[in-house]
Amino acid sequence: TKTCFWNILLIMKVLPLYLFICLIIIGMIEAMPIDATQQRGFWSHETARLGFGLPFISSLLQFFFGSSQPEQRAMCVMAGPSAMGQIDIVQPPNQPMQFRGTLRSLTPGQHGFHVHLVGSTANNCNGADVHYNPTNMNHGGPSSRVRHLGDLGNIFADGSGNANVMITDAILKMDEVAGRSLVVHANPDDLGTGTDTGSLTIGNAGGRVGCCIIGRSS
Repeated sequence: TKTCFWNILLIMKVLPLYLFICLIIIGMIEAMPIDATQQRGFWSHETARLGFGLPFISSLLQFFFGSSQPEQRAMCVMAGPSAMGQIDIVQPPNQPMQFRGTLRSLTPGQHGFHVHLVGSTANNCNGADVHYNPTNMNHGGPSSRVRHLGDLGNIFADGSGNANVMITDAILKMDEVAGRSLVVHANPDDLGTGTDTGSLTIGNAGGRVGCCIIGRSS
């Protein structure tokens, strides 16, 4: 494509400068006495060449052609006790995580929505345990400085009990959420704005009306 052509042309212009800088650095390393470098714990000359060269090449290729890391995906199929539906979780390379999907059979209004510690739907979702909170913080909202990593705020169900979920979170990573649970609560999440224990632990979001286990997908 045209964009690829211009990227290649730009690399051809930048590459000589990069090679010149590498040669200067390697020349400085070669000028060091071998016994002196060993005494100071430096790498060997061969290792130094690779150590300076490969990261530059990798960075240059990634800059022009993007990351080779694949997009990561997971899904969570919710089947009660009340809420039904599917949430797809997507994390593009070096981008925030996205929670997208549709839930139904909810009461109209806001409902707390969180990642919970344990991947379990047992005992009407109580098997999912507490919010995912590896940093041992108080409960908060998605944009709060103080929050559980699993705090995703609220979803909104319309008059028919349907909720279109579209949440973006810049903190969570796929390796952290895979195998855990998503839980929908009966009440709105107050985002930890209260001073009582309920607010500071679960946002006074009430009981659990839906849950599912997050599983990776292709």
